[in-house]
Amino acid sequence: MFNESQVGLGLENLGATCYINSTLQALFHIPSFYDLLVNDSKHQLCENECLVCAMRKTLAHCQTKSGVAFQPDLIYNKLKLIAPQLSLNRQEDSQEFLMHLIQGMHESYLKANKLNFYPEETTPINQLFGFEICIEKACPSCLHVSTTYEHHTELSLAIHHHDSLDKALKAFFQKDLLQEYTCQNCGEKVEATMQSLVNKPPNVLQLQLKRFALDGTKLRKLVHKVLVPQQLELGKYFPSSSPADYKLVSAIIHHGPSIGQGHYTCIGSTSDGVFYEFNDEKRLISNVRSLGVVGLVGPKAGGTHKAWKSQTHPW
Repeated sequence: MFNESQVGLGLENLGATCYINSTLQALFHIPSFYDLLVNDSKHQLCENECLVCAMRKTLAHCQTKSGVAFQPDLIYNKLKLIAPQLSLNRQEDSQEFLMHLIQGMHESYLKANKLNFYPEETTPINQLFGFEICIEKACPSCLHVSTTYEHHTELSLAIHHHDSLDKALKAFFQKDLLQEYTCQNCGEKVEATMQSLVNKPPNVLQLQLKRFALDGTKLRKLVHKVLVPQQLELGKYFPSSSPADYKLVSAIIHHGPSIGQGHYTCIGSTSDGVFYEFNDEKRLISNVRSLGVVGLVGPKAGGTHKAWKSQTHPW
């Protein structure tokens, strides 16, 4: 991981590539992701320059001790492979790019192992980011509980009525009423309860704060600030007894009035606990409170921490 005396280089903007630059910086400041790229001996550099190899080389360039900002051309040149619908010439959604980038790296690991099928949780990418959401539907008549599982690499949180991350998480995991639910066990149509739980805590937790909401037929940006805590403890939302303490290490921030207009930056923590803001070519020590993201510095005494990154848009 970058330390305070060796902060990674900035990334040049080709005109509308801030959504790519901020995503790369956010990933590179996740300690376990950084370690994967630097120390992954199982994934050999391939002749075809796969996406994992491109990310490894881009990170290595960012580690240059001195120099000016550079263009991450290895990633830019693979955009059509990563996400054909995205463009270098217009403002795009960083979350969409991140989702496709992680999936692309997952597929690169599958191809490197020359397997047509590989369980989701066994690739290094899914070992970092993957987790299951358990959805329970309970019948009040016969007390039967129907359980389904969904695989995810991020948790998307609605923030329309919430001014803190804690409130958004409580709303996501709270029990909801399910009208006219037909029980699979007794066959009755009832008012059931439904609740989502995380089956097993991920090593890296990605949170997306949903800043854009439908207003009629248009997407409107929610501009209120959302309080992000210094530490995050999710054990109460997990059926298992696995530790679920997280510390924020990076965040992608959107500045601007709408999803099609504005600018993305990133804040990332060094191994020394100092946060830097990466604004394309620029890299500055960040006053995180001025960004609307508070209480990020300082590990909790004792316990085990897992890194988490957040896509926060505090304006």
